[in-house]
Amino acid sequence: MNILLLGGTGILGTNLRKGLGQKFRIDFTYSKYNFEGGTKYCAGEDRINKLVKLKYDMIIYNINPLELQYSEALFSIQDTVNYCEENNVHLVFISSVSALPQNKLLNSYNLKKAISEDIILTEMKSKNFTIVRFTQLFDSEGLGKKSQPGLYYLLDSVKHNKPIQIFLNYEDCIRNYTPIEVAVNFIELIILNNFKGIFNSYLDSFTFKFYDLLILLSSFNSRYDMYKMVSIGEVKGQNFFLESPSDELVSRLVVKKPIVDYFLEAYNNL
Repeated sequence: MNILLLGGTGILGTNLRKGLGQKFRIDFTYSKYNFEGGTKYCAGEDRINKLVKLKYDMIIYNINPLELQYSEALFSIQDTVNYCEENNVHLVFISSVSALPQNKLLNSYNLKKAISEDIILTEMKSKNFTIVRFTQLFDSEGLGKKSQPGLYYLLDSVKHNKPIQIFLNYEDCIRNYTPIEVAVNFIELIILNNFKGIFNSYLDSFTFKFYDLLILLSSFNSRYDMYKMVSIGEVKGQNFFLESPSDELVSRLVVKKPIVDYFLEAYNNL
């Protein structure tokens, strides 16, 4: 199988190249910095049919819309949809719980994800698509520090005995973090089983109330006195709505270790 990975240099893209590259032929794009073996692709400007020379079976759309204008984000996903429809290519769109109706108006990132989903659902008459909704992705190597600064802030504070200020509404906030290894496994399952449709790709067992998450992380350092070091601030944190995970996908996933081990790896590598 030939796969084109649009956006192959971030936390998920890098790990998809490593993980999927062992079983499939993966070509990838980059946007800002030169990456050996990749192809430069400017979302919002470049067209897929001008970019590719090979016949692909699948395109994994992993473009981060955070730094794109709305017009650029819409141009990019619409062009990709058109290419996939015209060439009978399976589109796998990397989405997020951010795109859920209850979350989409929280910020521009969420709304761009939601609009992209709407374009796929409306324009891909062939239904040859898979929308994969992840939660917050993190890894043990620190690639996720930029996208998940809150988690690494907590880990760093605990490890170096720094005070932590938490949300005013911490009792209402929940978080679900997906280890990058698990996210790659979800994508692999989708490819191997040829799943089509929308999938909420995360595990209920990885969902924490914010305060419970803090208790778990603080346990990594026996010298950290959470009850002395943690204070309640004046800022409210965003609370994300979570739908039920997609059972047909989750039931096939083999999780090799509990979530605490993934957090501990990230903690030890700080």
